[in-house]
Amino acid sequence: TATFGRGGSCDTLPSSGSGSGSQDVFVARYAPNGTLISAVQAGGPSADVSFGIATDGSGNAVVTGYFRGTATFGSGGSAVTLTSSGSADVFVARYAPDGTLLSAVKAGGPGGDIGYGIATDGSGNAVVTGSVVGTATFGSGGSAVTLTSSGSDDVFVARYAPDGTLISAVRAGGLSNDEGNGVATDGSGNAVVTGSFAGTATFGSGGSAVTLTSSGSDDVFVARYALTADAPLPVELSSFNGSSKNAEVALSWSTATETDNAGFIVLRNGVEIASYRTLATLRGKGTTANRSAYGYTDARVQPGASYRYTLRSVDVSGEIHTYARSVAVTVEAAAVAPQAFRLLSAAPNPFNPATTIRFDLPEAATVQATLFDALGQSVRTVSGSFSAGANQALALDASGLPSGAYVVRLSAGTHTATVRVMLAK
Repeated sequence: TATFGRGGSCDTLPSSGSGSGSQDVFVARYAPNGTLISAVQAGGPSADVSFGIATDGSGNAVVTGYFRGTATFGSGGSAVTLTSSGSADVFVARYAPDGTLLSAVKAGGPGGDIGYGIATDGSGNAVVTGSVVGTATFGSGGSAVTLTSSGSDDVFVARYAPDGTLISAVRAGGLSNDEGNGVATDGSGNAVVTGSFAGTATFGSGGSAVTLTSSGSDDVFVARYALTADAPLPVELSSFNGSSKNAEVALSWSTATETDNAGFIVLRNGVEIASYRTLATLRGKGTTANRSAYGYTDARVQPGASYRYTLRSVDVSGEIHTYARSVAVTVEAAAVAPQAFRLLSAAPNPFNPATTIRFDLPEAATVQATLFDALGQSVRTVSGSFSAGANQALALDASGLPSGAYVVRLSAGTHTATVRVMLAK
């Protein structure tokens, strides 16, 4: 337990765990004369530590640090419980002057990720810096950004809106230990970050990248970032459109310029559904000042359902950039039920590792797709329940199987049909 204040204004806070390794975070506010105004704690059974604190224009306190396992911020109806993705995760919490929790979010991955410094800009957004190890995800859903460190620890700089929504996140560093320790903002909302790096460390990406080399074991760095929501991204997206046709969603987009662009990732309702890593059509053009066009067809949709699509680009260093622009598409209703069962196609074909079997179904049925190898042995089966309709889709994933020629047998009740496919890894 720890007591804050004295006399009638004192407040005693109990820690959430027990033992020497079970510290909790505290946030206390005192009047100029030292009288306690509010004191709150946050944490869980493990060690939870705060390193940085700042205030916004409304007098709210923003705090960062790290937590392990589970940690609860706030109390009652405003309480938020966060769960770390690995050994330690960054937390960013905002409290009203009376100690009421306004927002609490986490960032991190399997390694130890720590928030050291925090500041606010003129819009009340929180700017945080610290270190990440391995991969670390900031934000959630369509705004999520995953950073990958170049070595042991890398610097991160992230900006969050007052409600905890991620605005932007970037990393900097090299093969040695690099971390951001302090951050401030200027009158334009730019973030000024300082910390330490060893060996060589790269800040920024593309044409604006700067690589620093330390004179000894560790050197100080000072970097300034324009992290506003409309900051220029390595890929200048000039259009992004979506439409429904034949019970599928067709997406198309174009870029005006690209800088070190490895490729694109397509998300449906915040979940990744396609990536340049497996689809050649989503691979970027590297660096170009010419207009480039891209497209993707989402066949795994349901007639009558509505979906929101967003894009991410990944540069050659592995840094991921999420674009604010999105498109909402309602899939056209299914046409009149077909008169006969018919296997339409398997696409893509050749495929790796999944293909989509499309078919017409005259009545509701359980549809099963069975994959046979060259010896006629059944090696994979997938099934689903479908209503009557044209151009239905059943996904077949052949992960773990060797390359070669296969046959898909599609059955629905007494109906069967086959199609030859090629798995090409």
